[in-house]
Amino acid sequence: EELRNSGRRLMENQRLAGVGGWHWAPETGRIEWTAETFQIFGRNPEDGEPSLEEYLARFAPADRDKLVGAVERALQEGIPYK
Repeated sequence: EELRNSGRRLMENQRLAGVGGWHWAPETGRIEWTAETFQIFGRNPEDGEPSLEEYLARFAPADRDKLVGAVERALQEGIPYK
């Protein structure tokens, strides 16, 4: 019950702050978005989360290159990124 309440509070805080959350599992390629992330990107939750390629296509090329580079360094060298 406590975990469920914590999850509800997190979702409400994300909604109020206008921020979302997501999780990417590199080993499977699966992406999970919170309800607020769907809202931010204007994507219907019934359509499901985008593939990694669809997600990256939303970024400007220079920003996408920076993001991909940071993720690759994090995966290969354990260097955190923001």
